[in-house]
Amino acid sequence: MDNQSLNKYFSGMDNKSIVNSELFGLFRSAIQTHEFDPDPYLSFQERYLVYRLCLSHVYQFYFSLNGEEVFQFGIEMERKSNYQNYVTEHKNTYPPSFFEGEIDIRRVKEITVKGVAFSVYYFQKITEFKNLEAIFVIPLVTQEILEELRKIFVFGLKNYHPKQIQPKRLLPLYSNFKEKLRESILSYPYQDRVQGVLTLFRLEDLKIYNEKMGEYFTGNLMNEICTTISSHLKKHDLIIVINHRSYLTYLPDCTVEIVQKRFSEVFFKLHQLIIKFNLEFFEVGQSNIQNPNFIDDLFV
Repeated sequence: MDNQSLNKYFSGMDNKSIVNSELFGLFRSAIQTHEFDPDPYLSFQERYLVYRLCLSHVYQFYFSLNGEEVFQFGIEMERKSNYQNYVTEHKNTYPPSFFEGEIDIRRVKEITVKGVAFSVYYFQKITEFKNLEAIFVIPLVTQEILEELRKIFVFGLKNYHPKQIQPKRLLPLYSNFKEKLRESILSYPYQDRVQGVLTLFRLEDLKIYNEKMGEYFTGNLMNEICTTISSHLKKHDLIIVINHRSYLTYLPDCTVEIVQKRFSEVFFKLHQLIIKFNLEFFEVGQSNIQNPNFIDDLFV
């Protein structure tokens, strides 16, 4: 969707009757000045999204993947933090009740901007590797529009992947994982020599919970595990999610005794469920970090 197509679309769009001329003018300016990703593939993907969002009269929109924003669009009707608060309040009042594989769809708030009422819709789906969330702010709600929003969300599920955006302290498990881990360990500004501790969290098999409770529950459980471990880490410590059962941390300039004490009060709880786990500690020094088999031995 190029600028010419956008102008053609707006020239025939009777949106002023839905909002007002002031809001419509701001919306039109926001679209015409929207900056798309320079990558050709992502640019095409984003232009397609903008086109679909325009057709659905969406005035503000966010896509977040695993807690990180991957795309935004439209006018800032309210700050993103406000929407996050609305979602949290709604979830506290109305816990999720959808079946496994379904999308959690909520109308979390109605806001008024320049005399026009807007509905704030929240979409979420959690899978083993993704936690995709979306905020739609729209002035007109019909069954057809809601179905279009669902299609937009499904498009995001299919086209946004964790490899496109990496949280600052998480490393993916890919082919050169071992070398990346070694580089990360060696990159710390040690006082005199390489010294730290790798800790491997091995959790009980969560398969039964996924089968009985569904993906949403398991996704929340994984988020709770990451959050709990991270709360015991310092600014320069590292956490790596290997899979849903294995989490690796690295604490530089530490001894095993210090790390054991740091993690002595760690436990994982979601609702009434306590997750069992084992801890393994590996002291890192100048000699073994240079041993190509050292990291291999962690995963035996």
